[in-house]
Amino acid sequence: MAVAGGAGGGLAGAGSGVVTTNDVYALIESYIDNSNDSAAIIDAASISITATSQSTIEAELGSASLGIAGGAGGGGTLTIGLSIAENTVEVDTSAYIKGANQVDSAGAISVSATATNDIDATSVAATASFAAGAGGGVAISGAGAEAVNSISGVTQSYIESSQIDSASKVDVTASDTSDIDATVVAVAVSGAGGAGGGIGVAIGAALATNNIGTSSNRQAVRAYVKNSGITSTGALNLDADGNMTVFSGVGAGSMAVSGGAGGGLSGAGAGVSTINKIYADVEAYIDNSSASNKVIDTGSVTVDADNTTSITAEAGAASLAAAFGAGGGASLSIGVALARNTVDANTFAYITDVGELNSGDISVTATTDNTIKATSVAASIAASGGVGGGVSISGAGAETSNYIYGETQAYIANST
Repeated sequence: MAVAGGAGGGLAGAGSGVVTTNDVYALIESYIDNSNDSAAIIDAASISITATSQSTIEAELGSASLGIAGGAGGGGTLTIGLSIAENTVEVDTSAYIKGANQVDSAGAISVSATATNDIDATSVAATASFAAGAGGGVAISGAGAEAVNSISGVTQSYIESSQIDSASKVDVTASDTSDIDATVVAVAVSGAGGAGGGIGVAIGAALATNNIGTSSNRQAVRAYVKNSGITSTGALNLDADGNMTVFSGVGAGSMAVSGGAGGGLSGAGAGVSTINKIYADVEAYIDNSSASNKVIDTGSVTVDADNTTSITAEAGAASLAAAFGAGGGASLSIGVALARNTVDANTFAYITDVGELNSGDISVTATTDNTIKATSVAASIAASGGVGGGVSISGAGAETSNYIYGETQAYIANST
């Protein structure tokens, strides 16, 4: 906060800023890997291989500044507030059996990988600036808030280049639940006046960028059997589940008021932007393309891939500018709100190149559910008046762009 005054007028400046950066990087693995000892034998009552990761970032930050100036000679104030949050989660989670030529189990065999990723970010900036005096006043206020959030990684469970024999069932499961919740708010207020008139300017901007995966590094969930033989009296179950969610709420407001005997000039601008993207691959499959002589002989086979993605975006901007005075007034107000959302999700479930597939019931299912809900609102008001007349200009614009892409496939190919 800054305060200035005096017979000759006053000048006051205030600024506040806060930046936080939070990063989580991890590699989680649980496995049996006999690739370097293919003659080794594993004989167990039951086998359970589990890899679990849970990553959470909670970031709450805010900045505020206040400037007040006045005096017989007039006053001038400048206030600036910034709040920036950057959060990244990059975690790979894997559970697997690999290169094991003989794995015997009297009971069930379970290979499971589970990842939970959460980012909750709140970024707020607020500023206020007031100036007055006999000579008039000038008040300028600006507030900016931003949040940039990113989640990426691979969650996978698999059996590869192995021979598995179970007197019960074999489960291979992978699950990824990733969620981003971002709230960004910026508010700027200015007021100026005096016998000589006043000038008030207020600008507020709020930005949010949220990504789960990228076009070149997609969020992946995989459960598979590759180049392996499996004999089981019970079921062989492969299940891959992806659940990715983004909520983004951004808002900005600005108000500028000026006046005085000499008239007033006011300008107010508010702008918000939210950009949200999800790139995901969810796969469950059996692929023996490099070992077609391997046999799958089980009570039943279920291959299931489920991919659920959701983006909810809310963007709002409002601005008000008012100028009055005996000499007339002029005001300009602009509000802009943008929301751009993209979901690109692929879901695959399949069995391919199994030279001998002996089973009871066989089920291969791929399910995709992609949703985008977006609201973008902008409002702007400009008012002016006085004995000398007034000029007011007001503009508001809102845009929402939503895109959904992806493939969903379920099939059995080149298998007998």
